[in-house]
Amino acid sequence: MKAFLVGRSKECDVVIVDPTVSRRHAEFVVKSESAFELVDCDSKFGTFVRRGETWQPVLREPVRIDDRIRLGQHETTIRTIMSVVVDRLRASAAAATAPPDPPPQPPSPAAPRKVVIERDPETGEIVTRK
Repeated sequence: MKAFLVGRSKECDVVIVDPTVSRRHAEFVVKSESAFELVDCDSKFGTFVRRGETWQPVLREPVRIDDRIRLGQHETTIRTIMSVVVDRLRASAAAATAPPDPPPQPPSPAAPRKVVIERDPETGEIVTRK
């Protein structure tokens, strides 16, 4: 079982930028591939699921993949939330299986440059040329 936080805060797993969505609005719980639960996290404007023609308030409710939900005034579907969650899971799995970055190598010593010292034929000064 895995839970994902949905809300306006950047710390949430699924971020929804809408003033009617609380910072920590709801929790989306994945119980299995086809079993989900929506839990309101004491949001200010409420969490709802569409049942028939009406919006039913949710405290803790089993939901299906095609259910329409409303977080505050933001309407979406469980499928949309799930697609964001799956993308995050894939990204974290890829990061976990990626080989670690090699340790930084010290800079290689620069090859010594050849310095030529000679007398300038016009002025007689000793000059250095690289």
